[in-house]
Amino acid sequence: MIPDWQVELDALMAPIIAADRDFTPAERTRWRALHLQRLAALDIHEIPEWLSAELGGQQAATAIDRWPRRVQAAAIHEAGHAVVETVTGGRVQRIQVDLDEAGRLKGGHCVPSVPMGELGALAGGWAVVRAKRIAGDGIHEDSLEDLAQAREAIRREGRGVSGARMHKAQVEAELLVARHIAVIESVANALLSTTDGPAGSLVLEGARIEAIVEEALSAEDRAGMLRARARRAA
Repeated sequence: MIPDWQVELDALMAPIIAADRDFTPAERTRWRALHLQRLAALDIHEIPEWLSAELGGQQAATAIDRWPRRVQAAAIHEAGHAVVETVTGGRVQRIQVDLDEAGRLKGGHCVPSVPMGELGALAGGWAVVRAKRIAGDGIHEDSLEDLAQAREAIRREGRGVSGARMHKAQVEAELLVARHIAVIESVANALLSTTDGPAGSLVLEGARIEAIVEEALSAEDRAGMLRARARRAA
Protein backbone atom coordinates (compact mmCIF):
# COMPACT_ATOMS: atom_id res chain seq x y z
CA MET A 1 0.00 0.00 0.00
CA ILE A 2 1.28 3.47 -0.89
CA PRO A 3 1.74 5.52 2.30
CA ASP A 4 -0.47 8.57 2.76
CA TRP A 5 2.50 10.95 2.76
CA GLN A 6 3.61 9.60 -0.65
CA VAL A 7 0.12 10.05 -2.12
CA GLU A 8 -0.04 13.63 -0.84
CA LEU A 9 3.53 14.33 -2.00
CA ASP A 10 2.72 13.10 -5.53
CA ALA A 11 -0.43 15.24 -5.58
CA LEU A 12 1.52 18.28 -4.37
CA MET A 13 4.32 17.86 -6.92
CA ALA A 14 2.23 17.08 -10.02
CA PRO A 15 0.95 20.62 -10.78
CA ILE A 16 4.32 22.16 -9.89
CA ILE A 17 6.13 19.90 -12.36
CA ALA A 18 3.42 20.35 -15.00
CA ALA A 19 3.71 24.14 -14.78
CA ASP A 20 7.52 24.07 -14.46
CA ARG A 21 7.42 26.50 -11.56
CA ASP A 22 8.82 26.88 -8.05
CA PHE A 23 6.92 26.29 -4.80
CA THR A 24 4.65 28.89 -3.28
CA PRO A 25 5.51 29.55 0.40
CA ALA A 26 2.57 27.38 1.54
CA GLU A 27 3.55 24.55 -0.82
CA ARG A 28 7.15 24.65 0.38
CA THR A 29 6.02 24.43 4.02
CA ARG A 30 3.82 21.42 3.24
CA TRP A 31 6.59 19.79 1.16
CA ARG A 32 8.98 20.04 4.10
CA ALA A 33 6.41 18.57 6.49
CA LEU A 34 5.81 15.62 4.16
CA HIS A 35 9.55 15.01 3.93
CA LEU A 36 9.73 14.88 7.71
CA GLN A 37 7.24 12.01 7.51
CA ARG A 38 9.33 10.38 4.77
CA LEU A 39 12.50 10.59 6.87
CA ALA A 40 10.67 9.14 9.87
CA ALA A 41 9.34 6.27 7.74
CA LEU A 42 12.91 5.54 6.57
CA ASP A 43 14.17 5.68 10.17
CA ILE A 44 16.53 8.55 9.32
CA HIS A 45 17.27 10.37 12.57
CA GLU A 46 19.64 13.04 11.26
CA ILE A 47 17.45 16.02 10.45
CA PRO A 48 18.73 17.97 7.42
CA GLU A 49 19.49 21.66 7.80
CA TRP A 50 16.67 22.74 5.50
CA LEU A 51 14.16 21.04 7.83
CA SER A 52 15.65 22.08 11.16
CA ALA A 53 13.58 25.27 11.28
CA GLU A 54 10.41 23.16 11.15
CA LEU A 55 11.48 21.60 14.45
CA GLY A 56 12.83 24.80 15.99
CA GLY A 57 16.30 23.26 16.14
CA GLN A 58 19.76 24.30 15.08
CA GLN A 59 22.12 22.18 13.02
CA ALA A 60 25.45 23.61 11.94
CA ALA A 61 26.94 22.51 8.63
CA THR A 62 30.09 20.53 9.39
CA ALA A 63 32.95 19.50 7.15
CA ILE A 64 33.04 15.84 6.12
CA ASP A 65 36.54 14.78 5.16
CA ARG A 66 38.07 17.81 3.43
CA TRP A 67 34.91 19.03 1.72
CA PRO A 68 31.96 21.03 3.07
CA ARG A 69 28.80 19.07 3.71
CA ARG A 70 26.93 20.58 0.77
CA VAL A 71 29.69 19.56 -1.66
CA GLN A 72 29.69 16.02 -0.28
CA ALA A 73 25.92 15.84 -0.65
CA ALA A 74 26.12 17.07 -4.26
CA ALA A 75 28.82 14.55 -5.13
CA ILE A 76 26.80 11.67 -3.69
CA HIS A 77 23.66 12.92 -5.44
CA GLU A 78 25.35 12.92 -8.86
CA ALA A 79 27.11 9.60 -8.14
CA GLY A 80 23.74 8.07 -7.27
CA HIS A 81 22.37 9.09 -10.67
CA ALA A 82 25.46 7.76 -12.45
CA VAL A 83 25.74 4.38 -10.70
CA VAL A 84 22.06 3.44 -10.94
CA GLU A 85 21.88 4.64 -14.55
CA THR A 86 24.93 2.46 -15.32
CA VAL A 87 23.70 -0.71 -13.60
CA THR A 88 20.30 -0.39 -15.30
CA GLY A 89 21.89 -0.34 -18.75
CA GLY A 90 22.52 3.34 -19.39
CA ARG A 91 25.77 5.15 -19.96
CA VAL A 92 26.99 8.39 -18.45
CA GLN A 93 29.34 10.86 -20.14
CA ARG A 94 30.41 12.51 -16.89
CA ILE A 95 29.38 13.79 -13.50
CA GLN A 96 30.40 17.23 -12.32
CA VAL A 97 30.30 19.45 -9.23
CA ASP A 98 30.83 23.19 -9.73
CA LEU A 99 32.32 25.40 -7.01
CA ASP A 100 32.73 29.14 -6.58
CA GLU A 101 36.02 30.90 -5.84
CA ALA A 102 35.65 30.16 -2.11
CA GLY A 103 35.02 26.45 -2.67
CA ARG A 104 31.29 26.69 -1.98
CA LEU A 105 28.82 24.62 -3.97
CA LYS A 106 27.34 26.20 -7.09
CA GLY A 107 25.68 23.11 -8.59
CA GLY A 108 26.05 19.58 -9.85
CA HIS A 109 25.40 17.70 -13.09
CA CYS A 110 25.09 14.14 -14.32
CA VAL A 111 25.32 14.06 -18.12
CA PRO A 112 24.01 10.80 -19.63
CA SER A 113 24.97 9.56 -23.08
CA VAL A 114 21.29 8.97 -23.89
CA PRO A 115 18.18 10.27 -22.08
CA MET A 116 18.22 8.98 -18.51
CA GLY A 117 15.82 6.27 -17.36
CA GLU A 118 13.43 6.87 -14.49
CA LEU A 119 15.45 4.81 -12.00
CA GLY A 120 18.65 6.72 -12.70
CA ALA A 121 16.74 10.00 -12.48
CA LEU A 122 15.29 9.14 -9.06
CA ALA A 123 18.45 7.66 -7.57
CA GLY A 124 20.23 10.91 -6.70
CA GLY A 125 17.95 11.90 -3.84
CA TRP A 126 17.84 8.36 -2.44
CA ALA A 127 21.65 8.20 -2.48
CA VAL A 128 21.89 11.34 -0.36
CA VAL A 129 19.28 9.98 2.09
CA ARG A 130 20.95 6.57 2.33
CA ALA A 131 24.38 8.10 2.87
CA LYS A 132 22.82 10.37 5.55
CA ARG A 133 24.57 13.41 4.09
CA ILE A 134 21.62 15.65 3.35
CA ALA A 135 22.58 19.30 3.50
CA GLY A 136 21.54 22.63 2.14
CA ASP A 137 18.43 24.58 1.28
CA GLY A 138 18.33 23.85 -2.46
CA ILE A 139 17.39 20.19 -2.41
CA HIS A 140 13.84 20.95 -3.50
CA GLU A 141 15.15 22.16 -6.88
CA ASP A 142 17.05 18.88 -7.35
CA SER A 143 13.94 16.93 -6.35
CA LEU A 144 11.77 18.81 -8.85
CA GLU A 145 14.26 18.26 -11.65
CA ASP A 146 14.74 14.57 -10.81
CA LEU A 147 11.00 13.91 -10.67
CA ALA A 148 10.48 15.75 -13.95
CA GLN A 149 13.20 13.62 -15.58
CA ALA A 150 11.63 10.43 -14.23
CA ARG A 151 8.19 11.39 -15.51
CA GLU A 152 9.65 12.21 -18.93
CA ALA A 153 11.44 8.82 -19.03
CA ILE A 154 8.14 7.04 -18.31
CA ARG A 155 6.39 9.05 -21.03
CA ARG A 156 9.14 8.18 -23.56
CA GLU A 157 8.33 4.50 -23.01
CA GLY A 158 4.70 5.17 -23.82
CA ARG A 159 3.44 4.54 -20.29
CA GLY A 160 1.06 6.70 -18.31
CA VAL A 161 2.51 8.70 -15.43
CA SER A 162 0.43 7.78 -12.37
CA GLY A 163 1.06 8.03 -8.65
CA ALA A 164 1.29 4.22 -8.50
CA ARG A 165 3.83 4.11 -11.34
CA MET A 166 5.96 6.80 -9.73
CA HIS A 167 5.77 5.05 -6.37
CA LYS A 168 6.93 1.78 -7.96
CA ALA A 169 9.85 3.61 -9.60
CA GLN A 170 10.74 5.31 -6.29
CA VAL A 171 10.80 1.93 -4.50
CA GLU A 172 12.91 0.32 -7.23
CA ALA A 173 15.34 3.25 -7.23
CA GLU A 174 15.65 3.15 -3.44
CA LEU A 175 16.36 -0.61 -3.49
CA LEU A 176 19.04 -0.17 -6.16
CA VAL A 177 20.65 2.64 -4.17
CA ALA A 178 20.62 0.54 -1.00
CA ARG A 179 22.22 -2.36 -2.88
CA HIS A 180 24.93 -0.22 -4.46
CA ILE A 181 25.52 2.49 -1.82
CA ALA A 182 29.15 1.43 -1.35
CA VAL A 183 29.98 1.89 -5.03
CA ILE A 184 28.01 5.17 -5.08
CA GLU A 185 30.23 6.47 -2.30
CA SER A 186 33.32 5.19 -4.17
CA VAL A 187 32.28 7.14 -7.27
CA ALA A 188 31.58 10.24 -5.15
CA ASN A 189 35.00 9.97 -3.51
CA ALA A 190 36.64 9.59 -6.92
CA LEU A 191 34.81 12.71 -8.12
CA LEU A 192 35.95 14.68 -5.07
CA SER A 193 39.54 13.55 -5.67
CA THR A 194 39.72 14.82 -9.25
CA THR A 195 41.96 17.77 -10.08
CA ASP A 196 41.80 17.79 -13.89
CA GLY A 197 38.44 19.51 -14.40
CA PRO A 198 37.97 23.11 -15.60
CA ALA A 199 38.59 25.86 -13.07
CA GLY A 200 35.98 25.74 -10.35
CA SER A 201 34.74 22.26 -11.31
CA LEU A 202 35.32 18.66 -10.25
CA VAL A 203 34.67 16.24 -13.12
CA LEU A 204 34.62 12.44 -13.31
CA GLU A 205 34.40 10.99 -16.81
CA GLY A 206 32.08 8.15 -17.78
CA ALA A 207 34.86 5.66 -18.51
CA ARG A 208 36.16 6.01 -14.95
CA ILE A 209 32.63 5.66 -13.54
CA GLU A 210 32.05 2.47 -15.53
CA ALA A 211 35.39 1.05 -14.38
CA ILE A 212 34.54 1.66 -10.71
CA VAL A 213 31.05 0.17 -11.13
CA GLU A 214 32.16 -2.90 -13.06
CA GLU A 215 34.95 -3.65 -10.60
CA ALA A 216 32.47 -3.56 -7.71
CA LEU A 217 29.72 -5.65 -9.31
CA SER A 218 29.37 -9.39 -8.88
CA ALA A 219 29.47 -11.52 -12.02
CA GLU A 220 25.68 -11.89 -11.79
CA ASP A 221 25.10 -8.14 -11.48
CA ARG A 222 27.55 -7.42 -14.29
CA ALA A 223 25.69 -9.85 -16.57
CA GLY A 224 22.40 -8.19 -15.61
CA MET A 225 23.84 -4.78 -16.46
CA LEU A 226 24.93 -6.00 -19.90
CA ARG A 227 21.47 -7.50 -20.56
CA ALA A 228 19.83 -4.22 -19.56
CA ARG A 229 22.21 -2.32 -21.82
CA ALA A 230 21.27 -4.57 -24.76
CA ARG A 231 17.54 -4.04 -24.09
CA ARG A 232 17.91 -0.28 -23.95
CA ALA A 233 19.95 -0.28 -27.17
CA ALA A 234 17.34 -2.34 -29.03
